[in-house]
Amino acid sequence: MLSFGQRLKLLRNEADISQSDLADALGVSAQSVSKWECDLYCPDVTLLLPLAGVLGVTTDCLLGAGTNEKDDLEQLEREIKELNTLPWKPGKENFCYIVYTKAKDLLRKYPLNYDLKYDCAFYLYSYLNQGSHYKYFEIPADEYEKLWNEGVGMLLSLKKRDNDPSRLAYVCDNLVEYYALKEKWSEAESVALELPKHPFTQDRELYTIACAKDDREGAEAIARRMVKSNLLSYADSLWGLARRISIFGNVRKEEAIAVYKKQFEVAYDFENLFGDDYEYLRDAQYYQIKALSSMSCCYLAIDKLNDALDCVEKITDIVIRFYPKAKEMQDPVDRESYLSDLKYYPLVWCYNSAIADDDNILTREERYKACKARLDALE
Repeated sequence: MLSFGQRLKLLRNEADISQSDLADALGVSAQSVSKWECDLYCPDVTLLLPLAGVLGVTTDCLLGAGTNEKDDLEQLEREIKELNTLPWKPGKENFCYIVYTKAKDLLRKYPLNYDLKYDCAFYLYSYLNQGSHYKYFEIPADEYEKLWNEGVGMLLSLKKRDNDPSRLAYVCDNLVEYYALKEKWSEAESVALELPKHPFTQDRELYTIACAKDDREGAEAIARRMVKSNLLSYADSLWGLARRISIFGNVRKEEAIAVYKKQFEVAYDFENLFGDDYEYLRDAQYYQIKALSSMSCCYLAIDKLNDALDCVEKITDIVIRFYPKAKEMQDPVDRESYLSDLKYYPLVWCYNSAIADDDNILTREERYKACKARLDALE
């Protein structure tokens, strides 16, 4: 167990505050702070609350008492699942902002939990992105600046101190997204260029070892894992390519549709290969629905209504085929949320990036209404 001095030094470094800056904030000498960290003596009890405030932690965290990290994190996870079932609300009541505030409160108790710190920065980014890019609500300029700096600060702290290479990739990815929010392109590119360029992965090396050891079952299991990961990556990359082509306008919609069709084929192959694994089946069908709904929007943009309706019908068939398995999900909150998404979101995706109004050329069609009725009838 850490001594008070060791904990204080760790928390001060995590907050990126020097001994002299901490001393100035508390009105004591730098030598006093040094002696605290060396456990030569402890600060006066009246300094504990301001000391915790400067470090951005709770007094319990500072003293290493009264905490149960495992239980607190599990409670946060339950609260996030429950929030995910609520209808979206504009302003600060939206899901991402609420989760960010809950994670931030918990981070004051566990500032050295890097998974929690990343989640806090991620949800904060999502909130800022919804306000600035999607314009779902307005964030005052001074508040936006404060929150942006807070999120970037958390990610830079992780980038500096986190030794987990797998998490670091996510940290850099999110940091690039933060810089993109403010069009800081040189900073974003600098972070991106720090990431490894070579194609070698942990699984690839483990596969090589398993083959060399003649561990046939182990090699097969690793190969399966690699195929799953790479196919999903491929499907996602195809969607990104089609989306980039699509935004050039109607002259390239047919070209985008061809790529979306390829994405659907990859996701369908993925289902045939790994349909016995529920989690991977869920991913496969998500990418199938994503491809078809995107195709529908492209068809609507170039006045091919019947082709768009074909996509709606295919999505409906996929949902109805997958719905019984979705009902077998163990977690009741997650299950209800996901079943609701399956019934209502896919058809909205078929027009929402092409037409803003829910009463439109697609939704007025009898074929569309029939599909909606089929999904509404699911129990």
